[in-house]
Parts: sequence; C-alpha cells; structure tokens
Amino acid sequence: KELLALVDPKLAQDTGANQTGLYELRGVITHQGASADSGHYTSYVKKEGRKDPGTGRRGEEDGKWWWFNDDKVSEVDAEKIQMLSGGGESHSALILLYRAVELPRMQELDEGQGSKATV
Repeated sequence: KELLALVDPKLAQDTGANQTGLYELRGVITHQGASADSGHYTSYVKKEGRKDPGTGRRGEEDGKWWWFNDDKVSEVDAEKIQMLSGGGESHSALILLYRAVELPRMQELDEGQGSKATV
C-alpha cells in the first residue's frame, strides 16, 4: 500500500505506463551457428499459471518454459534459459522479451488482507 501511495495520480491513470519500473523476462529468441548467415533460430516463452475461469486470475507459475524448435514444442526448466549465454555452435540469446511488472490494485490488497484475517 505504501508503494501505491507514492505513484503519481496522473501516472496511475496512464494504462500504458509501467508504474514500478520493474520488468520480468518472458521470452528469448536464440540463434545457433557461427554467423547470422547460417544457423538455426529457436525461441523460449515462459509458461503462465493456469487461468481460473471463475475469477479470471492466473495461478502460480511453475517456473517452466516452452521451447519452440521448428515443429517441436517442449517444456524446459528455467536453468536452460540461464545457459543461453553460449556462442559458436551452442544456442545464444539474441533477443530478450520483457513484460512490465504491475502493482497490485488497492482492492486486491484489501481482499488479500480480508482473506488472511478470516483464516
């Protein structure tokens, strides 16, 4: 709640603004090969938690990622993403895709405290 109180009201009204200045890595495009003229491109996308159809809220993420490699899609651990700093014949991170980390709404904070108080 203290952080929410520090956000300028004009900024809070701007739906496109990142009010926290925090970002999380959500996708990585990689290249494997010795040069940009040859090689292979793949991508990784961080899995989201399941969406509750009743509330529309997403559940906790499991830390896994999807790896898209041509027509193959497989699930990989987060450690695989951390290993993408290679070069030459190994996959190297080429483009990183981030998403802004949003602040919870005041109503969500109040609801969360209410549920904790009744437990």
